[in-house]
Amino acid sequence: MEKHLEKDPVGAYGHTPLPLEKELEGRVRWFIRLRWLAVLGIFAFSWIPARVFGISLPLFQISCVGLGVLFLNIFYSFLRGPVLTKEWFAHLQVGGDWLGLIFIVHYTGGIESPVLYYFIFHVIISAVLLPRRACFLNATLALTMIACLAVLEAMGVIPHMPVKEFFPWYLYKHTWFILGELFFLATTFYGAAYLATSVTHTLKKREAELIVAHERLHKLDRAKDEFVLRVSHELRAPLSAIESLLRTVEEGYAGQVPEAMSDILGRIMRRTGFLLQLVNDLLDFASGKLERPKKEEYEEVNMEEAIKNILSLMHSKIEGKRLKLSVDSEHVTLRAVPTEIDLILTNLIDNAIKYTPEGGSVGIINKRVGRQVLLEVRDTGLGIPEEARPRIFEEFYRAENAKTLEKEGTGLGLAIVRSLVRHYEGEISFHSELNKGTVFTVRFPIKDDSRT
Repeated sequence: MEKHLEKDPVGAYGHTPLPLEKELEGRVRWFIRLRWLAVLGIFAFSWIPARVFGISLPLFQISCVGLGVLFLNIFYSFLRGPVLTKEWFAHLQVGGDWLGLIFIVHYTGGIESPVLYYFIFHVIISAVLLPRRACFLNATLALTMIACLAVLEAMGVIPHMPVKEFFPWYLYKHTWFILGELFFLATTFYGAAYLATSVTHTLKKREAELIVAHERLHKLDRAKDEFVLRVSHELRAPLSAIESLLRTVEEGYAGQVPEAMSDILGRIMRRTGFLLQLVNDLLDFASGKLERPKKEEYEEVNMEEAIKNILSLMHSKIEGKRLKLSVDSEHVTLRAVPTEIDLILTNLIDNAIKYTPEGGSVGIINKRVGRQVLLEVRDTGLGIPEEARPRIFEEFYRAENAKTLEKEGTGLGLAIVRSLVRHYEGEISFHSELNKGTVFTVRFPIKDDSRT
């Protein structure tokens, strides 16, 4: 059997995308996590060459830089709140890293150091974190720091610390070498900054357009739901009155119904009943998306009792189709709105009964599994065709084999169930085999204030 897990897509059902400040915070946290690898690299790429290959490196000084970066990152990792969303904090991190990196460059040969090209990583990271102009300013800052270091070493203001295994000649005093090295570094940094910011600028622009489009679609979707809710409210009362009047006529309270009219009246009754069911489903679906219950409406719902109540209402349907019913239910409670739990149970159990042929079986399991309440409804019914499975939770969708067995149906039952399950931060999945049956599984998380 193929299992399908229904996940909430990003932005569905009123979920607002993260604002730009949250996006920056996420990138800053990623930068902090990346720095742990950099700290590990500082120690690994200094001690291993020195101890294994005998390369002369000032291990004490490099280790001090590594410890400084480590303690700084520990401080960063404990920061919370608005500071993480500030652009200056991203600048501070990049500047701090470059200060540490320029010390490592100094201790590994200055302008001769192969570590110089590690600056390019921060140029790319700046493109991810910051606007284009800031990225180019940071690249200029890096070049300025390298140039100052090269000039100070060449003039003898600060000592040159060569790695003789790499460069046995003192190139750091050769003007053309310094100028050539700075030229290639500049073209590399600015080229990387241009390419990286071009890509990130395009992506950010597309992301902003998607956010605007999503917000517009969300407003349209809400307007649609409000319209459906309003119209459904207006339709339910007259339809209920029509159904009541038709029942009065059908039962003979308004006089004897001629035999020729009885069949027509029965068909009118069935169509009216379907319309009323459609209106009720639309109300359930639209109100579930728009009107969340107040906190005081939540109760500790006994799932075992709720299942018994629903089954008692469907007893005649089960008996009429001679279905074998099995119930394995534990005393589990869930903090929820009772009517919403009843709606979930009604739709799942009614579908299992409706689409199971006469003499088949329906099974219900309800128990606690870890920090979740598990609800499982299985049947030996039609099963869901493979082509229908991706759309089974769509509004108004019904599989072709379901339409053949039950001509009348709104196609809203599973959409209602999915919407309600999501409101409780749960998940719904199913696996099905054609002509053998279907199992729907719902998992509700147990909150701290839920008791079992």
